[in-house]
Amino acid sequence: MRIGVAVLVGGRSERMFGVEKPLMRVRGLTLVERLLRALKRFAITVIAVANPLNASAYEDLGLFDCVLIDRLCIGPLSGVLEALRLLNEVLVVGGDTVVLDAAPIERLIDECMHRDVDVCCFGFRGFIEPLPAIYRATFVETAQRMLVRGVYSLQRAIRSSRALVMELSELPWRDVDTFSDLAELEKALL
Repeated sequence: MRIGVAVLVGGRSERMFGVEKPLMRVRGLTLVERLLRALKRFAITVIAVANPLNASAYEDLGLFDCVLIDRLCIGPLSGVLEALRLLNEVLVVGGDTVVLDAAPIERLIDECMHRDVDVCCFGFRGFIEPLPAIYRATFVETAQRMLVRGVYSLQRAIRSSRALVMELSELPWRDVDTFSDLAELEKALL
Protein backbone atom coordinates (compact mmCIF):
# COMPACT_ATOMS: atom_id res chain seq x y z
CA MET A 1 0.00 0.00 0.00
CA ARG A 2 1.22 3.49 -0.81
CA ILE A 3 0.51 6.69 1.09
CA GLY A 4 1.49 10.36 1.13
CA VAL A 5 4.40 11.16 3.45
CA ALA A 6 4.95 14.42 5.31
CA VAL A 7 8.28 15.13 6.98
CA LEU A 8 8.15 17.69 9.80
CA VAL A 9 11.24 19.88 9.54
CA GLY A 10 10.02 23.05 11.25
CA GLY A 11 11.43 22.49 14.74
CA ARG A 12 13.78 24.90 16.49
CA SER A 13 16.38 22.30 17.54
CA GLU A 14 16.85 24.00 20.89
CA ARG A 15 18.78 21.08 22.43
CA MET A 16 21.18 21.24 19.50
CA PHE A 17 21.65 25.02 19.55
CA GLY A 18 19.50 25.67 16.49
CA VAL A 19 21.27 23.26 14.13
CA GLU A 20 18.98 22.04 11.31
CA LYS A 21 18.90 18.42 12.49
CA PRO A 22 17.40 16.95 9.31
CA LEU A 23 20.32 18.39 7.34
CA MET A 24 23.01 16.90 9.59
CA ARG A 25 25.14 14.26 7.89
CA VAL A 26 25.69 10.75 9.19
CA ARG A 27 27.97 8.52 7.16
CA GLY A 28 27.69 10.72 4.06
CA LEU A 29 23.92 11.24 4.00
CA THR A 30 21.73 13.81 5.69
CA LEU A 31 19.18 12.53 8.19
CA VAL A 32 16.36 13.51 5.84
CA GLU A 33 17.98 11.64 2.92
CA ARG A 34 18.23 8.51 5.09
CA LEU A 35 14.59 8.91 6.12
CA LEU A 36 13.34 9.29 2.55
CA ARG A 37 15.34 6.27 1.37
CA ALA A 38 13.69 4.15 4.06
CA LEU A 39 10.17 5.36 3.24
CA LYS A 40 10.27 5.67 -0.56
CA ARG A 41 8.83 2.22 -1.24
CA PHE A 42 5.44 3.25 0.10
CA ALA A 43 5.40 6.99 -0.60
CA ILE A 44 3.02 8.30 -3.28
CA THR A 45 4.16 11.85 -2.65
CA VAL A 46 6.62 13.36 -0.17
CA ILE A 47 6.14 16.81 1.32
CA ALA A 48 8.07 18.76 3.91
CA VAL A 49 6.39 20.94 6.52
CA ALA A 50 8.86 23.68 7.42
CA ASN A 51 8.82 26.95 9.30
CA PRO A 52 8.96 30.34 7.54
CA LEU A 53 12.68 30.70 8.29
CA ASN A 54 13.92 27.35 6.98
CA ALA A 55 11.52 26.52 4.14
CA SER A 56 13.87 27.69 1.39
CA ALA A 57 16.62 25.34 2.60
CA TYR A 58 14.30 22.37 2.10
CA GLU A 59 13.00 23.67 -1.23
CA ASP A 60 16.62 23.94 -2.43
CA LEU A 61 17.28 20.27 -1.62
CA GLY A 62 14.96 19.10 -4.38
CA LEU A 63 13.96 16.03 -2.35
CA PHE A 64 10.33 16.99 -1.79
CA ASP A 65 7.36 17.25 -4.12
CA CYS A 66 6.36 20.36 -2.18
CA VAL A 67 7.37 22.33 0.91
CA LEU A 68 4.54 23.67 3.07
CA ILE A 69 5.03 26.41 5.64
CA ASP A 70 3.66 25.83 9.13
CA ARG A 71 2.45 29.32 9.94
CA LEU A 72 1.43 28.51 13.53
CA CYS A 73 4.81 26.99 14.48
CA ILE A 74 3.56 25.56 17.77
CA GLY A 75 5.03 22.11 17.41
CA PRO A 76 4.17 18.85 15.70
CA LEU A 77 0.41 19.33 16.11
CA SER A 78 0.37 22.36 13.81
CA GLY A 79 2.71 20.54 11.39
CA VAL A 80 0.25 17.65 11.16
CA LEU A 81 -2.61 20.07 10.55
CA GLU A 82 -0.64 21.77 7.78
CA ALA A 83 0.03 18.40 6.09
CA LEU A 84 -3.68 17.53 6.33
CA ARG A 85 -4.56 20.68 4.39
CA LEU A 86 -2.96 19.05 1.36
CA LEU A 87 -3.44 15.32 1.98
CA ASN A 88 -6.51 13.54 3.39
CA GLU A 89 -4.38 10.71 4.73
CA VAL A 90 -0.70 11.07 5.47
CA LEU A 91 2.16 9.27 7.18
CA VAL A 92 3.82 11.98 9.27
CA VAL A 93 7.44 11.54 10.34
CA GLY A 94 9.89 13.79 12.16
CA GLY A 95 12.77 15.07 10.05
CA ASP A 96 15.20 14.04 12.79
CA THR A 97 14.12 10.39 12.57
CA VAL A 98 16.27 7.60 11.18
CA VAL A 99 14.27 4.50 10.31
CA LEU A 100 16.28 1.37 11.06
CA ASP A 101 13.52 -1.05 10.00
CA ALA A 102 10.59 0.10 7.85
CA ALA A 103 8.62 -3.18 8.22
CA PRO A 104 6.62 -2.03 11.30
CA ILE A 105 5.68 1.18 9.50
CA GLU A 106 4.52 -0.85 6.52
CA ARG A 107 2.41 -3.03 8.85
CA LEU A 108 0.91 0.12 10.39
CA ILE A 109 -0.05 1.39 6.93
CA ASP A 110 -1.64 -1.96 6.00
CA GLU A 111 -3.54 -2.20 9.29
CA CYS A 112 -4.74 1.40 9.10
CA MET A 113 -6.24 0.92 5.64
CA HIS A 114 -8.84 -1.45 7.13
CA ARG A 115 -9.86 0.67 10.12
CA ASP A 116 -12.26 3.56 10.57
CA VAL A 117 -9.99 5.67 12.78
CA ASP A 118 -8.56 9.20 12.80
CA VAL A 119 -5.00 8.20 13.72
CA CYS A 120 -2.88 5.07 13.47
CA CYS A 121 0.21 5.23 15.64
CA PHE A 122 2.61 3.14 17.66
CA GLY A 123 2.71 2.56 21.39
CA PHE A 124 5.86 1.73 23.28
CA ARG A 125 5.99 0.89 27.00
CA GLY A 126 2.63 2.54 27.61
CA PHE A 127 3.55 5.73 25.78
CA ILE A 128 1.87 6.91 22.56
CA GLU A 129 4.44 7.61 19.85
CA PRO A 130 2.91 10.45 17.80
CA LEU A 131 5.56 10.18 15.08
CA PRO A 132 5.72 8.30 12.84
CA ALA A 133 1.96 7.93 12.56
CA ILE A 134 -0.82 8.06 10.00
CA TYR A 135 -3.24 10.95 10.31
CA ARG A 136 -6.51 11.36 8.45
CA ALA A 137 -8.62 14.41 7.64
CA THR A 138 -11.06 13.31 10.36
CA PHE A 139 -8.33 14.17 12.92
CA VAL A 140 -8.51 17.88 12.05
CA GLU A 141 -11.64 18.57 14.11
CA THR A 142 -10.13 17.05 17.26
CA ALA A 143 -6.85 18.89 16.73
CA GLN A 144 -8.57 22.22 16.21
CA ARG A 145 -10.61 21.76 19.41
CA MET A 146 -7.34 21.17 21.28
CA LEU A 147 -5.77 24.30 19.81
CA VAL A 148 -8.77 26.44 20.78
CA ARG A 149 -8.33 25.20 24.37
CA GLY A 150 -4.61 26.06 24.25
CA VAL A 151 -3.51 22.42 24.26
CA TYR A 152 -0.68 21.83 21.79
CA SER A 153 0.25 18.26 22.72
CA LEU A 154 0.00 15.83 19.82
CA GLN A 155 -0.21 12.91 22.29
CA ARG A 156 -3.22 14.48 24.02
CA ALA A 157 -4.91 15.11 20.67
CA ILE A 158 -4.38 11.44 19.74
CA ARG A 159 -5.88 10.33 23.07
CA SER A 160 -8.93 12.49 22.33
CA SER A 161 -9.45 10.98 18.88
CA ARG A 162 -10.37 7.61 17.46
CA ALA A 163 -6.93 6.04 17.41
CA LEU A 164 -5.47 2.67 16.58
CA VAL A 165 -2.34 2.14 18.66
CA MET A 166 -0.05 -0.72 17.61
CA GLU A 167 2.21 -1.76 20.49
CA LEU A 168 5.88 -2.33 19.78
CA SER A 169 8.39 -4.22 21.88
CA GLU A 170 11.23 -2.09 20.49
CA LEU A 171 11.36 1.06 18.40
CA PRO A 172 12.46 0.52 14.79
CA TRP A 173 13.69 4.11 14.50
CA ARG A 174 15.90 6.57 16.30
CA ASP A 175 15.26 10.25 16.82
CA VAL A 176 18.24 12.56 16.91
CA ASP A 177 17.50 15.06 19.67
CA THR A 178 21.01 15.71 21.02
CA PHE A 179 24.61 15.51 19.88
CA SER A 180 25.01 12.31 21.92
CA ASP A 181 22.07 10.80 19.97
CA LEU A 182 23.95 11.65 16.79
CA ALA A 183 27.11 9.97 18.08
CA GLU A 184 25.12 6.85 19.06
CA LEU A 185 23.56 6.75 15.61
CA GLU A 186 27.00 6.95 13.99
CA LYS A 187 28.03 3.87 16.00
CA ALA A 188 24.79 1.99 15.23
CA LEU A 189 25.29 2.47 11.48
CA LEU A 190 28.82 1.00 11.45
